[in-house]
Amino acid sequence: MKFKDNLVLINDKTILFINLVSYRRKKVQYKHKDMVLSIIDKEKGNNNFNDEELSFIKELEEEKQILNKDLDSLVKKELLSYYGDSMNDNRIRPSIVLSYECNSNCIYCYQKGKKLPNGKINVDYIDKIDEFYNKYSENFPLKNKNFVIYLTGGEPLLDSNITTLKYIFEKWDNAKFEIATNGINITKFIDYLPIDKIKEFDISLDGDRDTHNKRRPMRNGDKSFDRIVQGIEMVIEKGIPVNLKVTSDKNSILYLTNLLDFLEKKDWLNNPLIKIGISCVFSFKEGIKLDEKFNTRTDIINSYIEMKKCDKRMRNIEPNFMDGIGTLNKIVTRKQNSRVMPGIYCCENLFTPSYTFDPSGNVYFCVALTGNDKGKVGTFYPEVNIDYDVISKLRERHIYQMNECEECSYKFICRGGCPASTILQYGNLMKSDCGFYQDEFVMDKLGQIIL
Repeated sequence: MKFKDNLVLINDKTILFINLVSYRRKKVQYKHKDMVLSIIDKEKGNNNFNDEELSFIKELEEEKQILNKDLDSLVKKELLSYYGDSMNDNRIRPSIVLSYECNSNCIYCYQKGKKLPNGKINVDYIDKIDEFYNKYSENFPLKNKNFVIYLTGGEPLLDSNITTLKYIFEKWDNAKFEIATNGINITKFIDYLPIDKIKEFDISLDGDRDTHNKRRPMRNGDKSFDRIVQGIEMVIEKGIPVNLKVTSDKNSILYLTNLLDFLEKKDWLNNPLIKIGISCVFSFKEGIKLDEKFNTRTDIINSYIEMKKCDKRMRNIEPNFMDGIGTLNKIVTRKQNSRVMPGIYCCENLFTPSYTFDPSGNVYFCVALTGNDKGKVGTFYPEVNIDYDVISKLRERHIYQMNECEECSYKFICRGGCPASTILQYGNLMKSDCGFYQDEFVMDKLGQIIL
């Protein structure tokens, strides 16, 4: 719900105003709910406010919860300066797709329907990645080249990748690494990994033992749950953070309580090393959208809200099924007087060279666009070629360059939406992908999702 430049979040107990420019918060007593709803309704219809409503609005203005429009140009100037400086900083997070081979057979794997190259990245490819960044910095100077390298696939932790992995860890001795894995082979690979260099693991666990094993069996038909849990135990014992990704649909979300029971017994729900997020099954054919074979917006949101009402432990799980949800959570939960910087780019890949390198020898600006020429920014093997025009356009894709974002109240939350999705839908980077923020049903439920 909107009230001028505020997002108004309402659940069964709380009313929270969030200014969508300054991110200032204000809790309002729940007894004022009818008045708040009246103001919102009158604002839409340009109706006159009564004395009580005018007094409330004046209070919000005095507290700077409602900002003077003259501040817009100042905010714009500061943000463009801040992100302009960020373009040449030292944030480089390349994703390396070692191969598209996988030892898992997930029922919803989005890579199954894509035309992807065979083969794998070997040590010759790895040297070329460095060459790519050297050439990139000739045109877009980098202050430093401090790498955080994201290793993914397919599945990166396979026997066929051991030689390449060892070479990567030796070559980028000063780098940090993030590893996206199904977790099946962690127990086997833990001794190969440079523990002090591993920043975090992304590991999937889709439910309790029965639910997970049905959704994510191993390719040979074996069950994977217990092996993954053993691997997670080893990782957190080493002090390495884990992002636990729970991919749900309209059926499996109903069994999340069983997973929460398991996580509670393991003492993982409140473990500072473990962050749990719930996602959904997405289709990558015409944009990046919920795959309606598995879930619709109505299904997943109603189920999530109902689960949250029934089980307080759901507050330990972050809802990662819509753009901007992470920003909203940061704003709601941040400490008093701490600041969250408004964003103008939806994706870091737009203004930093955090590209994806895969066995085809192509370089893509997003891992979701592998195999799609519309997402290419160049090649790195056998020869390095960089499309500087495409990269320049990527750097220009922010809310102050997109006409559809100009007057939108949600622009600092949505930030124009996913650029990969707009390329898949329209072949046009400068189109917005508003997604949930144009869905009245979702926006009316947002308070129950976030609060």
